Amino acid sequence: MNLPRMLFFDIDNTLLDTLTHTIPTSTVSALNALHDRGYGICIATGRSLELVKSLDIEDKVPWSLYILNNGQMILDQHQTVLRWHRFTPQTVNAVLGRAQTLSICVFLGSPEGNLLVGKQNHWVTTANGFYKEPIPPMGYYDGRPVDKIILYETMGYDWSMFDDIPGIDIHPTMTTSADTVVAGVSKHASILEALDLLHLPDYYIAFGDSLNDVEMLKHAPISVAMANGVDEVKTIAHYIAPPVHDDGIVTILTQLGYL
Repeated sequence: MNLPRMLFFDIDNTLLDTLTHTIPTSTVSALNALHDRGYGICIATGRSLELVKSLDIEDKVPWSLYILNNGQMILDQHQTVLRWHRFTPQTVNAVLGRAQTLSICVFLGSPEGNLLVGKQNHWVTTANGFYKEPIPPMGYYDGRPVDKIILYETMGYDWSMFDDIPGIDIHPTMTTSADTVVAGVSKHASILEALDLLHLPDYYIAFGDSLNDVEMLKHAPISVAMANGVDEVKTIAHYIAPPVHDDGIVTILTQLGYL
């Protein structure tokens, strides 16, 4: 097999064991070995840079690219911004207005400070507990640049109630929340954008487990779903790796011939 030189990994439940909230030592060793052989080891996550930093994984592996906020931000190996997709103030206000009507709490992510708009509830606590992310202070939108919107409601909620708002796509998560991105922006789209910016071939391999990984895995030249992932990714991936806590990354990299 002609193995891709660029490898893109989701974090939660792919690299990160959410039970221990750590990357298995075997995975760290394997990724460093691949880097030493000239492969590009990259992150493709729904997390912001702030939340990636909170995981204490930056120094464990020399990351070549960061695809953050489900593609909203692209950083190079030095964490220099290559592309930043933001919501317009009109879009943010439209989402907040609809959320208020439906009594839905909203997270707004911004370099100027994150906000929770609406009353914190069980759905917020559950979702942030699942990802072990801090809950930001409550506040009001003041026009600051926003590159991440999270909506909180019960699992299986009908998010089509937001479909008439132009300029957004909504992706349910594995818990009581949904990620909102600028329309047309995704992990897959930003991977292609990043590779183009760096004049690299669009031949890559992607690893993921959740609904926000579906498009990335569907279009990747080679795709790997984790066995602990949702059925939607396992049905479209070329390969299925054992669960992250069972040395899944090392096993599949060995199977594919990387190790």
